[in-house]
Amino acid sequence: MRRALPWLGPLVVIVILLIRISGPAPRPANAPASEFSAARAYATERQILAGIGPHPIASPANAIVRERILRVLQSLGYETEVERTFACNPHAECGWTQNIIARHPGMASRPAVALMSHYDSVPAGPGASDDGAGVAATLEIARVLQATTFRNPVIFVMTEGEESGLLGAEGYAADVNVPRLAAVVNIDNRGTNGSSLMYETSRNDWSIVRRVLDELPRPATTSLFATIYDLIPHDTDLSVFKRAKKAGINFAAIGNQWAYHTPNDSLENVALSTLQAHGDNALASVRALGTGELQHGIDENGVWFDVLQFFVISWRQSLTIWMALLLLIASIVAAALMIRDEETTLAGVIHGALSLLGVVMTAAIAGYLLAKLGTLRATQTWIAHAGVIVTAMFLAGIAAAIAIPSTLRRFTTDSGMLAGEALVWSALSLALPFVLPGASYIGVVPALVLVVRAYIHTFTGLSHEVGALITSALISIVLLPMAFLIYDGLGNPALPVIAAVVALAFSPVAFAIDEYQPAMIAITGAVVLALLSLVLPGANAARPRRIVIAHISEGSHSRWTANEATPAMRKIATFSRFRWPWAAAYTSWEASAPALQIPQIQLNVVSDTRKEGKRSLVLQLHSNRNASRLAMFFRSEATIDRVSINGVTPPPRPEHFYELVDPGWQRIATHGGNDAVVEILARGSAPISIVATDTTYELPPAGSSLARARDESNAITSHEGDVTQTLVRKTL
Repeated sequence: MRRALPWLGPLVVIVILLIRISGPAPRPANAPASEFSAARAYATERQILAGIGPHPIASPANAIVRERILRVLQSLGYETEVERTFACNPHAECGWTQNIIARHPGMASRPAVALMSHYDSVPAGPGASDDGAGVAATLEIARVLQATTFRNPVIFVMTEGEESGLLGAEGYAADVNVPRLAAVVNIDNRGTNGSSLMYETSRNDWSIVRRVLDELPRPATTSLFATIYDLIPHDTDLSVFKRAKKAGINFAAIGNQWAYHTPNDSLENVALSTLQAHGDNALASVRALGTGELQHGIDENGVWFDVLQFFVISWRQSLTIWMALLLLIASIVAAALMIRDEETTLAGVIHGALSLLGVVMTAAIAGYLLAKLGTLRATQTWIAHAGVIVTAMFLAGIAAAIAIPSTLRRFTTDSGMLAGEALVWSALSLALPFVLPGASYIGVVPALVLVVRAYIHTFTGLSHEVGALITSALISIVLLPMAFLIYDGLGNPALPVIAAVVALAFSPVAFAIDEYQPAMIAITGAVVLALLSLVLPGANAARPRRIVIAHISEGSHSRWTANEATPAMRKIATFSRFRWPWAAAYTSWEASAPALQIPQIQLNVVSDTRKEGKRSLVLQLHSNRNASRLAMFFRSEATIDRVSINGVTPPPRPEHFYELVDPGWQRIATHGGNDAVVEILARGSAPISIVATDTTYELPPAGSSLARARDESNAITSHEGDVTQTLVRKTL
């Protein structure tokens, strides 16, 4: 066994990450007035949400929350207004929203910086973290800045309807005053604790983004987050303003996602350290953007990453390709020097390159197999005992980082492995700018570290053990934060990625190993943990699975539906697999339900005009039981040219758009109000098949035993929550 000194590198980084990732210590209520205090913000949040449970868009509970927020802002001396509008998003999800807007009296007429959060919750939970914590941070920052003026004035915007499809943001972005908006700082959450991640930014705004990065007191961010977020079909309020050509940045926490969009997103589960981190970062961002020019879209993008949340290293994206070219040339020269000095051979360098490639491939394969084993009984994307299987991924990565170099050691030397790995990282750094530009630091930084180490070794004789210590520590700083965050973000599908990332971070440690025993110990531990994960329950009271129950009445036929049916639920009702015709990709379970006297939704034809091969069909949806959510699914062989809801045409689909219905089907939905008028403009005479539903966010009393059975199964409702629907079908 060689000296174990290099192991200290990644192990120290892991310890620092475990300490830093939980967030800063919350400041007390008596903190200086110029500072953000999580204690003060939390007290304000308790005041706003006292006695309030779920408060979705257009609900009486949300009206109370709105009035309380307005009182806080008015007590701080701000001018307030409530912007009421009917808005639609590209999915034709629409609703009546009331956005809260606050500004300093006599505010300058220059384009403003908006600090934004949303004050509605999902119907299933009280939304204390999503986004009550964002609202509380916004109000505390408003208190800090109540006597401060900036070159670029600051306004405070709290939108309604974010949980129903970003409707408040859509309404605000369509307002005539939005051209006077320069930039947006948004706060949201997809969990209840963890770091305040700056995960989304506008594009071609490097000078603006860099200004913020330089001021963040506890930065947890990389350009990889922003790059990936732009590629996936997910949206936040900021996404709306990016489409409206506004600059912006977004903060969110993703820890403890088990409480997200559930009844457990309560005041008791708000993490004050996360609230402090959000407040510090958002306040610093507003102060940074309050000065200087904010010309959006005229610059390029940047590349950046934080160093253990202490500071940020960054550069312009256009520089990456030149850095990568220089690194590739430098790595080739370093390999040539080592061959010249007879420290290795060309074959040795090739085996060194194969060693790193083998490490990452072996780790990914081992991680995939162990993840499949450990989650074999998992029915949902996240499991309660995630720490067990994630630790197994760490051990699998470490095992691969040891086993493959040990296997190839007889074909090369330490110098050959160093030269080969430097070449692989340099080649990766040259490829990433063309594939994932924002991720290019993942190749550039390890390549730079290895190339510098190679030259230092060549010209100073630095030992490989000491060099491996430094190299493993620096590469771990770049890579290991992803290993800690990715499971919270993506769940079980991310497990093999964790193993591969850990393997790459630990790969320099292989210089300290010349036998298989440590690899065997690590992989044995990984298998044991995967087996333990297999036998542990997939959910518990603190981390329940998510099961939503619906009672659906269609004429004289009623059914229960659920996304999952536990054994306890099957004792109450006989469930079988079921698919809706318009959403066949989503399989659910159904069972017969008692027929109830529930007034059915009305689908009325207001007019049906046909002329010269074109058709204008105007329909009215009306809920006879005062349901606030109406929806309609329709399909036809005719060409649908346009759909409008209450006279509003949904905005165009963005570049990255995810379908909510099967091919051939379209949908509309409205929130707030028990009526909606829908106009469909079509070409052709083919009939239109229509399904209309109305929804209330509770189960009828007949569903209480089924809900109890669900709750006794370590499960909980989520998102829209348990609902009662009526459904009618027509062909027109």
